[in-house]
Amino acid sequence: MKKEYQFKEIMPGITMLYGFKEECCIYAIEGDEKVALIDNGMGTGDLRQALEKLAPGKEVIAFNTHCHFDHSAGNFQFPEIHMHPACYPDQDETESSPCPREVVYDDLPRYNTVRIPVKEGDVFDLGGVKLEVIETPGHTPGCICLLDRTHRVLFAGDLIGSNKHNVWMLDHLPWVKFSTVSLECYLRSLRKIESMGDLYDGFLGGHDAEVLGKEYLQELIRLTVSIIDGTAQPYHPDMPGPPGMDPIVCWKVDGKTVPTAILYQDESIYDKKNEDPERRVFTKIAEGVTLIKGIDFECCIWLVEGNRSALLIDTGLGLGDLRREVEEYTSLPYKVVNTHGHGDHSGGNYCFDEVYMHKDALPCAEIALEMTEMFASPEKVEAIKRQMAEKPVKINYINEGYVFDLGGRTLEVIETPGHTPGDITLFDRENGLLFSGDCMLKYMDVLLVVPQTVSVAKYAESMHKLTALEGVRGFCSGHDRCIMPRSFLLDCSACADEILAGTSDGHEVESGLPDGEKYCMRATHGDAAILYRSYKIR
Repeated sequence: MKKEYQFKEIMPGITMLYGFKEECCIYAIEGDEKVALIDNGMGTGDLRQALEKLAPGKEVIAFNTHCHFDHSAGNFQFPEIHMHPACYPDQDETESSPCPREVVYDDLPRYNTVRIPVKEGDVFDLGGVKLEVIETPGHTPGCICLLDRTHRVLFAGDLIGSNKHNVWMLDHLPWVKFSTVSLECYLRSLRKIESMGDLYDGFLGGHDAEVLGKEYLQELIRLTVSIIDGTAQPYHPDMPGPPGMDPIVCWKVDGKTVPTAILYQDESIYDKKNEDPERRVFTKIAEGVTLIKGIDFECCIWLVEGNRSALLIDTGLGLGDLRREVEEYTSLPYKVVNTHGHGDHSGGNYCFDEVYMHKDALPCAEIALEMTEMFASPEKVEAIKRQMAEKPVKINYINEGYVFDLGGRTLEVIETPGHTPGDITLFDRENGLLFSGDCMLKYMDVLLVVPQTVSVAKYAESMHKLTALEGVRGFCSGHDRCIMPRSFLLDCSACADEILAGTSDGHEVESGLPDGEKYCMRATHGDAAILYRSYKIR
């Protein structure tokens, strides 16, 4: 008698299929009209028969969260499988490699399976239940999560925990070769799902038959950050690794054991550097949001795309040909805006015909070339000067409430003086994102010590304005290469308030700035830190 899949109800409407060794957790989500199958394991048993028993007569929509063989070797049982196109190479590897199934049933129906590509924001309606695709490269480049808003669950595959809470970031195992991404890229995906935390209560992973809480995600983010910055301490518990591999390495952060492990290779910690020093890297962070980064100290440049047009937020140091790079990447017409006038944000303005900015940003923008000169060759600087003289950039001033309508997406200007008097933040209400320049930074401290900085009191007012906004999920800053959570905004605001109240942990430190006063004050709250002048609090 053939062995069959067994069922375990996770919650009403969500069932796990299990019963065969070495397979992932396979989930069935029932709607009124259709049933979704998330992953299909090694395809050992008859999945279509199991689904017919579970949800008689309902159409099946099958997904792969990624294409390792323990999640997708059963694809042959379905006429169509929905997966991210970046999974195709891994699926080719799965189909061409021997799969260590527990048993083999040769009489199972086999389809010439068609791969249906999915992308960020795709929604599948099961009837009363909808699943939304979230692109989350990490464990593999093609990893996706599926968001079930009805049950408030995020189906995460192996993104947040595989092999019983361990995350594998390896591009090969002894028996097969797959693909992975850098830990920096993985962190961006973790931050992305963190910023969506108001839409779900927990996670269902690829190897954990229980709902994991958000605290697990926070530990994983903390660990990933610590590995990247080199402060995590590895140790070897009594936990053997996979056959032919070393024991699993676990980690300690701040002296405390983190309840997870990440397996990775040293060469995969950081994003690969662009070999062309004057060409930037374009990385899609979320649907319609691309990070442009890669030249020396310049800021994070953000490209936000709507249905009809796009908005380029900041222009970097002015190295390379930013205009050509943007127009090679998108075919949409676009406008250019500066979050403030510092040279690492406005140095590339000369590449464009016109730029939008607050009027108080102009004094800094007019001397942006001074920062460019620190990084560019004399020949490049002279070429920029000639171009600026021959074709001056038209400046369009914008104020509070100005709206950039991109078609299906609008970005509203919010005046947020602090780092400089001309700081603005752009609010994408439809998607709950702020594009905030340098008014909130995790990569470096918030700098209220540069010559143009306003008072801490004025900065606090700006933070209060942002914390009062409804629907904010996270923000894209001028130097953090991922979506940062709203909690960090709250930390920045609280830190400023404590400085004003005289209750902060403010203490004297070196400012680290190449000019100006050598010492300043530094205060912290939660994850936020602010550098400020004691005589410029109010």
